[in-house]
Amino acid sequence: METPVYGKHLQRCVSVDDAKAVATALVSSRLDYCKCVLFGTSQSNLNKLQRFQNAIAHTVITTSKREHITPVLAERHWLPVAARIDFKIAVIRPIL
Repeated sequence: METPVYGKHLQRCVSVDDAKAVATALVSSRLDYCKCVLFGTSQSNLNKLQRFQNAIAHTVITTSKREHITPVLAERHWLPVAARIDFKIAVIRPIL
């Protein structure tokens, strides 16, 4: 099994489950915080955010970069960035 990216010095202090929880919280909170700003942004910006989310997901699950990302995102219960922004905006809009 590969050593997680968060480093050997942190690995002694933080369990893998705790590292996964922190990464999940950081990614979801940052995306949720920026959802109104990101709504309607360019596809180029969404692609950059998606690549970041994919990298974090691979790091948290400790999979190879070559593995398909969809099952990795599903394991963490993460929507793709564009779908997450659309979902969050739909949830906060008042029902007409």
